[in-house]
Amino acid sequence: MLKNISYKNLFVSLIIIFSLIITFIVYLVFSNIEKFHIDKLSKDTYNSEKIHIKSFVKEYFDVYNNLLITLSNTKEIIEYENNIEIIEKIFNSYEKTLPNLIGIIYLDKNQNEIIKVNKVYESIKEDYTFFNSLDKTFKAYLTNQKIYLGQNIFKENKKISTLILKIDIKEFISKLVSSNLYNLTLVNKGKPILNKENLTLSKEEFSLILNNEEYLSNNLYSFSINDFYNQNIKIVLKPKHTLDDEKLKKSQAIIFLILFFSFLILIPLAMYFSNIPNKILKEYEDKLITHNITGLKNSIYLDKELNNKTFNNSIIILVYLNNFKKLQSVYGYKIINTILKESSRLIESYKHKDENFEELYSIENNLFAIKYNFTNEANLIKFTQLLFTDLERVEILIDKNSSIYLDLTLAISNPLDVKNNAQKLHEAQMALEYALENKIDILVYDPEVKTKDINSLNLKILKSIKNAIDKNDLVLHYQPIYNNRTQKIEKYETLMRIRNSNNEIIYPNSFLDIAKNSRKYNKLTYAMIEKSFKYFQNKEYEFSINLSVLDIVEKGFTAFLVQKIKEYNVEKKLVLEIVESESVTNYKEIKKFIVAIKELGCKIAIDDFGSGYANFQHIISLSQYIDYIKFDGSLIKNIHKNRKSQLLVGVIKFLCDSLNIQTIAEFVEDEDTLNFVDSMGINFSQGYFIGKPIENI
Repeated sequence: MLKNISYKNLFVSLIIIFSLIITFIVYLVFSNIEKFHIDKLSKDTYNSEKIHIKSFVKEYFDVYNNLLITLSNTKEIIEYENNIEIIEKIFNSYEKTLPNLIGIIYLDKNQNEIIKVNKVYESIKEDYTFFNSLDKTFKAYLTNQKIYLGQNIFKENKKISTLILKIDIKEFISKLVSSNLYNLTLVNKGKPILNKENLTLSKEEFSLILNNEEYLSNNLYSFSINDFYNQNIKIVLKPKHTLDDEKLKKSQAIIFLILFFSFLILIPLAMYFSNIPNKILKEYEDKLITHNITGLKNSIYLDKELNNKTFNNSIIILVYLNNFKKLQSVYGYKIINTILKESSRLIESYKHKDENFEELYSIENNLFAIKYNFTNEANLIKFTQLLFTDLERVEILIDKNSSIYLDLTLAISNPLDVKNNAQKLHEAQMALEYALENKIDILVYDPEVKTKDINSLNLKILKSIKNAIDKNDLVLHYQPIYNNRTQKIEKYETLMRIRNSNNEIIYPNSFLDIAKNSRKYNKLTYAMIEKSFKYFQNKEYEFSINLSVLDIVEKGFTAFLVQKIKEYNVEKKLVLEIVESESVTNYKEIKKFIVAIKELGCKIAIDDFGSGYANFQHIISLSQYIDYIKFDGSLIKNIHKNRKSQLLVGVIKFLCDSLNIQTIAEFVEDEDTLNFVDSMGINFSQGYFIGKPIENI
C-alpha cells in the first residue's frame, strides 16, 4: 500500500498542516504573553536545581554527621579522663583523612577545652555557649566560611562533655554558587550570608521566604533545607537572565513575518524531498535491528543471521551481566546506560585479540552474544577464560569518586555441531539458565545430557583438579605483602592454581566452585598445606594460607593441620586467613579452631573484612586471638578518592588499633593508593603495585 502513496503530495500536505499548526500555536503564545513569567518558564529547572542542591548538601554533611555519631559513642571518648592521648590520636587521624575538617574541639561539662586539634588555629571560645543547650541531638553554628557541628556526650543520662567539629565550607559554598542559570544565596535566620550583592529583597519578601517551606514569585524562588541541624536556612534562587515582555511583544510581528516567508519557502522545498520517506523507512529498519543503547545489532538481526550460511562453523557465546539489576537500582538508568555502552566497548575490543571473534550483538540490556568461529577446543577455552578473567578485573569509572566491576556468566552453544544454526541461540540460553541456577562462571552446552549436566567444560576442569591431586601437581603462587613502616616485603600469601591438559594455568574463580560441588575441595586444601609448608619450612618469611568454613568444620581437618604444622616446624611463621563473611554462622566452631591453633603459636587473620556481614561483636570477642584484619579490596580501590570508603576504613582502623590488631590493605594497585593507606596508619599493603603472585620467591 505504501508504494501507491504520492510521497511529494503527502509531504507537501504535511508541511502545510504543520506550518498552520505552528502559526496558530505561536499566535496563542504571543497573545497571552503577559501570563507567562520567568517562574513558569523555569519551574522545571528550579525543581531540578532544588533536587541537586538538596542531594549535594545531604551528601556533604552526612560524612560529618556519621563521624559525630561514631566518636560520641566511642568508649575511649566517653571515658576521656584517662584517654586524652588516645583521643588526640583519633582526632588527628580523622582530621588528616577528611580534607575539609579543619578542627576538632573537646570540652568538659563546664565548657573548658580539653583537646583541640586545629589545622589553622582559631579559637571560638566565645561561641561555646551556643552549644550549652544541646540535648542528645546535633546543633550547628554557621558563619561565612565555617560551620561548627556540636554534639553533647552523655553518660548515664548526664552530660559529661561536648564534641565540636570545625568544618571549612569554602568548597561547599563555591559549589552552591556555581550555577550558570541562577544567582544562588544562602539565607540564615533572615540574613543573607553569602553572595549578598546579588540579592535585593524587601522585608515582606524576607518574611515570605522565612515563613514558607517554598516561595515562588515572578522572578524569585526559595525553599527550605529541612532539619538542617536546627538552623532556619533557606536556599534562594534568582534568575541571572529575565525575559523582557515588551521586547517579546515587539518581536511578535517580525516572527509572524518569518513564519509566513518560511511557509512560502517550505512548499517548493518539499518537492525536493520526495526521497525522505525512503530514508525514514531505512532508518526505521535500522532501528528495528539495532539496540537502542549500545548501537549493536539486536536479537532480531541475530535471528535473521542464524538462517544464513555465513553462520556455519560459528558458535554463540552469551555474556551475561549478573549484577545488572543491582547496578540499575543503585545508579539509575542514566548511569546504567553508560555502563552498558562501556561493557559493549570492552567486549568488542577482544576482536583484536582473537581473530575468531566475528561479531557482537546486544540481545537484552544485560545480555550480549558473540559470534565466534570455532576452530578447536583449546582456542575456545583460552578465549573464554581470558575474556571472563579480564572483564571481571576491569574497573569502570562512574564518576570521579566511584567505580564498578562487572560480574559475569558465560554460556556457550554446542561446539560439536556448528552446522545446526537454528538451535545455537537456544542452546546457549539453556546453558546460561543452568549456569545461573548453579552459580557456574563458564558453561558449554552438552546435547547428550541436556539440562541435567551440560557443563562439558567443567568436566574437563574437574579432570584437571583430579590430576592435580593424584599426581601431586598443585600449582602454588605467592603474592608479597609489604610492611608500610619498614618499607620491606616481610610476608607472602599462598594462592592456589591448577593446570589443564594443555599445561595452561587455571585460576580459582574457574575451579573452586566445581571442586566444592564435587567434594574435592578439601583434598585441594590438604595438598596446598603439604606443599606450602614444605616450601616455607626453611625460609625466613612469614606466610599465609586461606581456609574456608568447609575446611575448618570437616572432621579430621584440625588434627591433620596440627600434625603438619609440627612436622614442618612452621608454627612461628604461619598465618591462617579466614574469610569474615563465612565465619559468622559457624562462630562456635570457628572459635574452637582458632583457640587450638593459637596455642601452637600460629597467627590468625580475618580475610576480606568489610565484604560481607561484618559482625563486629564476634570480632571483638575473638580479638585476643586475631593478629591481622585484611581490608576487602572493594574498600581500598580508589580510597584516595572515595570519602565514604575513607570514613569506613578509618572507623575499622580505630577499632583494630584499640584491640591491638594489625591491618593489611589488599588491592593496592597504584602509588596513590599505597601512599594514602600508609598515611592512614595501615600496617601492611598487598596488591599488584607491590607485586604480582609468583611461583618462586
